Amino acid sequence: MKVKTFHIRLSKEHLANDENAMNDFLSDKQTINTFADLVKTEKINYWSIVVAFTEKANTHKVEESSNETLNEKVPSFSDSELSESELFIYNKLKDWRSEQAKNEGVSHFLIAHNRELIDIAKQNIRNITDLKHIKGFGEKKIAKYGISLMELLNSF
Repeated sequence: MKVKTFHIRLSKEHLANDENAMNDFLSDKQTINTFADLVKTEKINYWSIVVAFTEKANTHKVEESSNETLNEKVPSFSDSELSESELFIYNKLKDWRSEQAKNEGVSHFLIAHNRELIDIAKQNIRNITDLKHIKGFGEKKIAKYGISLMELLNSF
């Protein structure tokens, strides 16, 4: 297990970039747990997020000419991997997540990561029990969002 900390600045000029950087990083990781805390300072307010994760099997090491190693990320998802219906569901899930985040006054990644939404779309989730098979959806998240998600997923 590895741990990485992200700071998601709440200013409009940084928020989207910080969120995208975290989502990009997590796209090829298996999230074990996340912890978030709002940090308020005189100069800037931000979410401090600690992510416990493991590497997925589709990440491999590559040698640079200077003999340093770095992770070369192999995308775990692209639009072309989703069928038309899965892409439709994924986009509806992103809209749902944005609305939830707006209602709760939090950033969207605190509701669900892109990878979780992709997995829901690809696995054709139709009941709350199925959500237990989605990495990142534990009892608390299912209790909080399960009914709302099922209403959305069963509406089309």
